[in-house]
Amino acid sequence: MRWAAALLVLWAILAGNAFAQAPRRVALVISNGAYINVRTLPNAVRDGELMAATLRAKGYEVRVARNLAAAAQRGALVNFSLTANGADTALVYVSGHGVITRGTSRFVGVDAPRNLSDSVLATYSMTVADVFTAVGGARRRVVLFDACRESPFAVLTAPSPRGVGFAFTDISRLRDESYLAHAARAGAYAFDGEAGGNGPFATALSARLAADGDSDIAALLGHVRADVAAATDGTQEPALYLPPRAPVPLAPAVANGPCVDCPA
Repeated sequence: MRWAAALLVLWAILAGNAFAQAPRRVALVISNGAYINVRTLPNAVRDGELMAATLRAKGYEVRVARNLAAAAQRGALVNFSLTANGADTALVYVSGHGVITRGTSRFVGVDAPRNLSDSVLATYSMTVADVFTAVGGARRRVVLFDACRESPFAVLTAPSPRGVGFAFTDISRLRDESYLAHAARAGAYAFDGEAGGNGPFATALSARLAADGDSDIAALLGHVRADVAAATDGTQEPALYLPPRAPVPLAPAVANGPCVDCPA
């Protein structure tokens, strides 16, 4: 019987090592639709729920937050930074209203006033750079910004000297293994989708993750961009900022991951 006990011990050690070496993938999904002072986005929360379910099915540990005021939005990001530290991949997906000022894209809390000066913007929004800073402790960082950068807010600030063709400061701080996808070009409209449905970016992203999650990140996001452009007759085209590197899969095939605050 000693040999049987020895085999059990060996199996436990090997299984423990395999578990310890398994890549840890974590995701934060924030979806804001119930804006107080500007038009609501009925499908934004559904887009977040779709992405949370898709990521969980691909093995991500998913944290979900909905209709956050600015302070709660910042808190969710700070808390997620602790989860992301040491992860193989940390992914943040946000859906809702965005603005772009001085070459910087911002995601706006549901309690933001309609008139946004520079100081008010800093209080009621978070930037793409803020998100990348929060996930800086992960080996690989992916930010998916599913928001209009054509804004319903009255932004009372001087325009960027470079205009709104690109979000320049969004990409100036990107490091290797950092990937950024905007649902639409700077200054362009990102469609909310049909009533009761999902937006074209979330739809394409979910479908590609489900079917091609083990594909290279850059290639997968390139397919998403083509799918969105085709679905909107070229009206909406995502903007991608990708590091030049060897192919890396975004979501290799694994068992379902845990989900925190996900819909039943």
